Amino acid sequence: MATGGTPLVAVLDGVIDPQSDADQSDTSGIRIWLVADNGEAFYYGHNRENLFHGGDRVKAGQVISLVGDTGSTGAFHVHWEYHPNGKNQPAVDPHPLLAGACVGNAK
Repeated sequence: MATGGTPLVAVLDGVIDPQSDADQSDTSGIRIWLVADNGEAFYYGHNRENLFHGGDRVKAGQVISLVGDTGSTGAFHVHWEYHPNGKNQPAVDPHPLLAGACVGNAK
């Protein structure tokens, strides 16, 4: 859950996948896929607006999208998935990835 319009950032350097942008008018709403240079893929769904489009290169930490409530949802949030073996492979629990990233950045 997040405030509408909250910036969503690229977690790694990579390319925005061509199957991004469009409001799917289903449960996904406006979505964006980041395919990282290391082959991992990250899905961000229910966005208000995507700031990059298919084929665009992005850097880690760059704002790529804004939190929204598109698709079949009633609240502002981001549906975020981690696909370590690429976007056509299953998502896995992102908690270990996020926990490791947060430990080094804790203030």
